[in-house]
Order: sequence, then C-alpha cells, then structure tokens
Amino acid sequence: MVFAAFPWLAFAVKLAGAAYLLWFGGRLIFKASRGKHEQAVQAANGSIRLAFVQGFATNIANPKSVAFFAAVFSSAAPPNETIGTFLAMLGMVFVVASSWYGFVALTLSQAHIASAYRRSKAWVDRVCGGVIIALGVRQLLR
Repeated sequence: MVFAAFPWLAFAVKLAGAAYLLWFGGRLIFKASRGKHEQAVQAANGSIRLAFVQGFATNIANPKSVAFFAAVFSSAAPPNETIGTFLAMLGMVFVVASSWYGFVALTLSQAHIASAYRRSKAWVDRVCGGVIIALGVRQLLR
C-alpha cells in the first residue's frame, strides 16, 4: 500500500536491495579469492544448554535476522491476525530455525565433514557469491 502511494520509494528500496546483493556477493568472492585459511575453531567445553543460549543470543542479536523476520511477518501476516495466529507463526519460525541450525551444528560437528567443508570453503563462497550477484542483477532488471 505504501509502495502504491509512493512508487519512487518502491524503486529506491529495489535499488538498495540490488546494491546490497551485489556488494555482499562481491565481498564473498573477494574474501574467498584472498586465500586466507581460517584455523579450525575448537569447541569450548560446556553444556548443550549453554551452547543453545549462546547460539540463540547470537542469532536474535543479528540485525539481519531481525530485519528478515520483520519483512516476512509484515508481508505475510494477515492484517487482522489473532494472538493465536501470531504465536503459531512465531512457533513455526522457532521450529524451522532450530531444526536448520541444529542440523548444521550436528553435521559440521563431524570432523570429516568439517574438514571437507574447510577444504572447499573458498569454492563454496565463490559459488554462493556468484548466485547472490546474479540475484542482485535480476533484481535490477525486473
């Protein structure tokens, strides 16, 4: 509704989004090309609860996560949602995010998988950077 009233604002947001994607993709490629190999991080001894709390705090404090979920909720939520609907949506986000991050953590905690990822990280970053740049170009052309 806001973008219908202010088409220039929609265009500005589109350009800003495309510019961010181009910048982010280029940054991934550039950093992968520098050939800097990071040392494997040793997990600190501690409880599963502590690891969960640290991971949750890191993710919830990430402004990108907050912006992403704010955008999703503002565009996907019904205008007159009930508290039950809102809580169900939040619960679903929690389940999906916990499942994904749990899968990644369990997978990368396997030494042979983590080692293979570290060996191929530069190429993974280059491919992801290229995909993100392609999305930015697509955004510009649409």
